[in-house]
Amino acid sequence: QKGRVEVPRTLGLGAYLDMDAIGQEADVNAKKAQYQLRSVVHHLGTHASCGHYVTDVAVDVDGKRTWTRFNDAMATVRSEEDVFGEKAQESAYMLLYEPIV
Repeated sequence: QKGRVEVPRTLGLGAYLDMDAIGQEADVNAKKAQYQLRSVVHHLGTHASCGHYVTDVAVDVDGKRTWTRFNDAMATVRSEEDVFGEKAQESAYMLLYEPIV
C-alpha cells in the first residue's frame, strides 16, 4: 500500500533548536532555521525491492526557480504542479532542503 508524503516548499526547524547550545554568536539565519526544498527523490515502482529512482531538482537562474527532472541520462522541465501536486506526493521517497539565507 502506498502512502502519501506531504511535500512542503519550506521547512522551519527553529522551534526544535536548543538556543542555549547555539549561543549568542550564531547568526540570525541559523537561529531561524528556515529551509527551502531543493530536490525530491522519487521511487517509481510497485514495491520497495524493485522500481526506479528519479529526482526533481530546483534550479535558480536569474532569480527565477525552475524544476528539472533527472531520469538517468534524460533531463526534462517540470511544472510546480508536477513537483508539489498530489501525484508527486505519492511517489516522494526523500526530500532534500537547503538553508534560506
